[in-house]
Amino acid sequence: MMTDADKTVNENQANTEDDKIKVGDITDSSGIAIGPGASATVNKGDIFDMSGDFRGSTISIKSTIEGTPPPPAPTFPLRNLPFRRNLHFTGRTAWLTRLHTNLNGRTTVAVTQAIAGLGGVGKTQLVLEYCYRHQDQYALIYWLSANDSASLRQSLAELAYTLAVAQRGAGDQAAAVQAALGWLENTDQRWLLVYDNADHIQPQELPAYLPKLGNGVSLITSRNPNWHSVTGTEGLLSLDVFPPEEAVAFLAHYTGQTSAAAAEELARELGYLPLALEHAAAYIVANKKTYAAYLKLYEAQRQKLWARAATRHDYQKTITTTWELAFGEAKKTPGAAELLNLCCFLAPDAMPLTHLTDYSAALPQSLADCVADELAWDDALTALSRYSLLTRSASAVSVHRLVQAVGRDRMGAERQALWSAAAVKLTRQTFPDDPNQIYTWAAAEQLLPHARAAADLSRVYDLATKTTASLCNLIGFYLTAMGNYMAARPYYEAAVTIGEQYYGENHPETAPYLNNLGGLLQAEGDYAAARPYLERALAIREESLGPDHPATATSLNDLAGLFKDMGNYAEAKPYYKRTLVIYEKTLGENHPWTATVLNNLGQLL
Repeated sequence: MMTDADKTVNENQANTEDDKIKVGDITDSSGIAIGPGASATVNKGDIFDMSGDFRGSTISIKSTIEGTPPPPAPTFPLRNLPFRRNLHFTGRTAWLTRLHTNLNGRTTVAVTQAIAGLGGVGKTQLVLEYCYRHQDQYALIYWLSANDSASLRQSLAELAYTLAVAQRGAGDQAAAVQAALGWLENTDQRWLLVYDNADHIQPQELPAYLPKLGNGVSLITSRNPNWHSVTGTEGLLSLDVFPPEEAVAFLAHYTGQTSAAAAEELARELGYLPLALEHAAAYIVANKKTYAAYLKLYEAQRQKLWARAATRHDYQKTITTTWELAFGEAKKTPGAAELLNLCCFLAPDAMPLTHLTDYSAALPQSLADCVADELAWDDALTALSRYSLLTRSASAVSVHRLVQAVGRDRMGAERQALWSAAAVKLTRQTFPDDPNQIYTWAAAEQLLPHARAAADLSRVYDLATKTTASLCNLIGFYLTAMGNYMAARPYYEAAVTIGEQYYGENHPETAPYLNNLGGLLQAEGDYAAARPYLERALAIREESLGPDHPATATSLNDLAGLFKDMGNYAEAKPYYKRTLVIYEKTLGENHPWTATVLNNLGQLL
């Protein structure tokens, strides 16, 4: 079964070796590459042709990587801590002691500990400090992105590659995940895993990604407090805001100012929230203000921004007010506000700087001009880093999810639409067009969170454009290629919905999206649901492109594969025959796609 990727394939773009299908040079009038696919149940690692057509269930084609030397064995100790140690970390002594006690109470069963609490309360910072304090006790400390199951699978697969128990490019992500878990359960090396920001993965889902045995411990950070089924009652720590004395100590340590009374007053106004305190302290240091001067400025802004506050202890509004001051300062540097606006519509994960500099043409002009001027670009990055609105490494930038939320909220509808569209355009241009090729996978994995965030937010702001439809389709295509059908489905569905809104229900540009969704449903075994989408795609192509167009043949071949999977060989046969006639006429008798259809037809006889 095949689906259509949303791209044009240039002539002889994919040259293959002896055992691979050469993908051709035919595109339909919409620029979508077309071609036949085999029809085998698609699992992780199955091959997709360069047209983007999703392979069905007649032929199983596997690629092998020959002559590739095995990766080198890892050297311990091994760390991938994503942040440097926080030199301003203070307090939390009782929490660190309790955490250490809980993690070292058992030896034969892998210990799991969850730390839950409000966003910005310091969960990640607490775990990071623990890792640095006790790093000598662990041969392996590995930080996993656990925002959702897709991110977690990618992180565990990366661990497998790092441990040299799976080979990058083998194509089976699930096998790599299991290899990593197997190593953790059987090694004598002491290990610590951090499942960070497990906010969108359900507690009942996580055990599949936790080592059950082994000489190690797992730490979970999440806003979700319902982890008892995973950790037990003793294994859940609910982290609260700073107590007043720790908030005062934190401000004094960060700013060097010793006025305890003024610090207590400021901390109280900020709700003792660590993230808000950190941003306030950064502003105070950067602008050489006293606590009282900052508080006066803060209170002036609060009168405007808290007018709609539901309660006195609305932490979201407290953070909003704190960050409003930093937003105002950053705005004074050309390009800084524009960069922050863009980042508010991407994932909080690290965004490679090269994807901003190398694709500046995809950005709004004001930001593109800043990126093009190296000095101005450095100034913009520095301004955002200065007020902790942006975290910058040598190669990437990231913005905390709460900063993103506040940043979006403070925009008007017009700016929300502008920057949402900019994020969609950027991620569509930077995301690899061909997830079928192994060499694109590393880049695709890195950019997937940003592409998904841009696509998801575009739907929140009702951004129904052709670029949004294309991005949703491409995300679905990549997730399908990785075997993650459940995650892929809403993106294919969104592509269909947006395509119908933008182009029209019977437009040829809509047909590939229908075909992709039908192919996914077929791969999931839901043949009844798949059929109407494939039939609609065929009808549109016959009407708009003609009965003898290669794209029409693709739809014929796909329907034939569906009928074959359903066991209806008699109905499949005439569709395969029509496909064969069209390909022999338009592509030639010796074209690989023609050969594929011949093989499909032969299996029915």
